[in-house]
Amino acid sequence: MLDVDGIAWMFGRNQASALGVSGPEYISENAPSRLRAAELGAPKGTRFVQATLGGWDHHSGIYTKPAAGVSSLYTQCAQFDPAYAGGWSAGQNGGYGFGAWSFNGTDPTPAGQYQGISGSSALGTSWTLLSHSTSSGLANAGRAINGGLNPGQTFETVIQNPTTTAGPYTYRGFDILFTSGPDNNGPGVNTASLRAQVFDYFNYSQSWGVVDASGSTKTPLTGPTTGAAGMKLDLTLTSATTYWLTMTPLNGATAYSQGGTYAGPIDWVDFRLYNTASGGLNDTANNFEISSLTIAPEPSTLAFIGLGSAALMFLRRRK
Repeated sequence: MLDVDGIAWMFGRNQASALGVSGPEYISENAPSRLRAAELGAPKGTRFVQATLGGWDHHSGIYTKPAAGVSSLYTQCAQFDPAYAGGWSAGQNGGYGFGAWSFNGTDPTPAGQYQGISGSSALGTSWTLLSHSTSSGLANAGRAINGGLNPGQTFETVIQNPTTTAGPYTYRGFDILFTSGPDNNGPGVNTASLRAQVFDYFNYSQSWGVVDASGSTKTPLTGPTTGAAGMKLDLTLTSATTYWLTMTPLNGATAYSQGGTYAGPIDWVDFRLYNTASGGLNDTANNFEISSLTIAPEPSTLAFIGLGSAALMFLRRRK
C-alpha cells in the first residue's frame, strides 16, 4: 500500500526475499516494511504513485484487463477513458503509448456511420467499426504506436470480430495490420510488416490467416470461433526482424501461436472492416469491436519495479 507521501508499505509472504527483506518468511500487516523510491535508485524527490497487488510473474492486474476484469496501467479502453464520453471520432487521443485515432482510408460507400462506440458486444463498451454493404465500403481506424514497437515489447489488443460472411466468392473480410505508418492503409492496400486477416474469397471456414515477411499462413482459428466471445491478440517483437504472435479466443477454444520474421518497423496499428451490411451499432454479428489496446512495457517517464508480490510505479518529479 502507499501513503499520502508516496512511500510504499509492504507486507505479506516474503518467500525468497520477494519483498526485498532478507530473513522472515512473511511480513505482518501490523509491522509493514517501508520502502522509498530513492532506495531503489530513483532520484531524490521521486515518489510512488501506484501499487498493484498480485504475482509479478503473472502480471496480475497489470496487463490483463479484460481477462482479469481490471484495468491495465498501459491499456486504453473506451469504457474507462473520459476522452470518449461523447463518442468516438478521428483525432481523439487518450491513455498512454499511442497517437490520435485516424479514420483516414475509410470508404463510406454507401453513406452511413462507419465508426462509433457500442456496449452490446461480449467485451462490453468498445470502439466499433461498421460497414453497410456486402460489396462496397470499408471502415478504417488506426493510430500510431509512440516510439514504435521495439524488441522486447508486446502489443496486445482485445477484439470481437463479426461472425457473418459475405460468401466464399467475395472479396470481403476484416484485418489488423501492423505497418510503418504514417497513416491507415486504404482499400486494397495490404502492405504491412505483419497482417492478421479473415478474407472471404475461397475461405469457406473463415479461417484467420497471418501474413509476414515469409508469406501467408492459414491458422486453425476461424472467424466464428474468435467472434463468439472475442479474442486477445498478443504480438511480441523478439528481435529487430522476428516476432511471436498469439491469438487467444475468449470462449475457451485453443489459442494459436506462431513465430516468424517481419519486414520494416512497426509504428502503426490499423483495424479494417469490409465485410457485410451492419444493422447499426448493436449488430455484433456484423460489426468489428475493439475493447482495448496495450503496450507493455511502455517506454516513458514511468518506471516499474517488480518486487515479487507487489508492482510499484513511481513518477519522477520535474524541477
